Amino acid sequence: QTPDGGAYYVMEEVPGESLRALVRREGALPLSRAVHIVEQIAAGLGAALMIRLIIAPMVRGYPNDISCFLSWGDELLNVGPTHFYSSTSFCDYPPGYIAVLGILAGIRRVLGVFGDAPAAWLIIKLAPIAADIGAAALLYKLGKSRLGERAAVAMAVIFALNPAAIADSAAWGQIDSV
Repeated sequence: QTPDGGAYYVMEEVPGESLRALVRREGALPLSRAVHIVEQIAAGLGAALMIRLIIAPMVRGYPNDISCFLSWGDELLNVGPTHFYSSTSFCDYPPGYIAVLGILAGIRRVLGVFGDAPAAWLIIKLAPIAADIGAAALLYKLGKSRLGERAAVAMAVIFALNPAAIADSAAWGQIDSV
């Protein structure tokens, strides 16, 4: 924390060579070593996912949005896509995300999760949480070829563990990453 109360990240630099340099020096990696590297990346993304899954049912999120998301998903299941917009009094989201909310409402029904409860909050936040993890993986994939392995991993981890991104999707249930 800064003297004026601001927050910031401190990340220790771990010295070492990039995956690109390693492959150039040693050639193709043995399968066991390549699997180990993939496991490390998956573990980082898995940790980011677990943090989100723990937070999601603990925080209701922005009340108006969560109520709308739950209602819109149920309404889509009840009246179908052709009558959705004419049957609801208010909806300012596009059909693509309404379809996602319908799928999530279907999951809630199958699991017997009804009403505005922590389990419903978790399910309704699955799409933005999945989009966050997907965005981190995409940052890694795109960054690896342009910036090298270390920078790509750093970029993906910084995004995946960014408190603002976690709060946006897991706590507030917002769909900015979608």
